[in-house]
Amino acid sequence: MKAVVREKRIPFEIRAENVMSSRQKALNAFEAMRQSISCSGMNEMTLDEINAEIKSARNERK
Repeated sequence: MKAVVREKRIPFEIRAENVMSSRQKALNAFEAMRQSISCSGMNEMTLDEINAEIKSARNERK
């Protein structure tokens, strides 16, 4: 805050990452995970199985 008052501006650049590049990074990470699972011989989980895992993890934290 002192720098803002002293310089009368925000002392750094504010910018947002391109939405498409963020989306592409997420898709690339997802595909990498799928490839890793495929190579390990594990089966992909259904949405219901994923939700059950999340619910179980949340219950363990309580």
